[in-house]
Amino acid sequence: MSGNQPAANLVLAYVDLARMRIGVMVMVSAAIGFILAYHGKFSVAHFVASLIGTGLMSGGSCALNCYIERDLDALMPRTSQRPIPAGVIAPKNALIFGISL
Repeated sequence: MSGNQPAANLVLAYVDLARMRIGVMVMVSAAIGFILAYHGKFSVAHFVASLIGTGLMSGGSCALNCYIERDLDALMPRTSQRPIPAGVIAPKNALIFGISL
């Protein structure tokens, strides 16, 4: 079990980098907008695809923001333990992750 701990920590660091709490709020807003704006027959497939795309875009934007702000984050006590300033995720890997999302 302890062999999986570093991998689990790395996955959690990437989830933290994507700022999932922000992503959920953005997805809720998108869902409400989608529901209020649809006309005719409701498409569950389009709804789900819209939410997935919105979540990925939000996560990618947050990861890129963390990449851009990494030097300032390292200086502030509140943000110094984020994945990049803490050294858990290399800046290059964070950039690749953000662009990939």
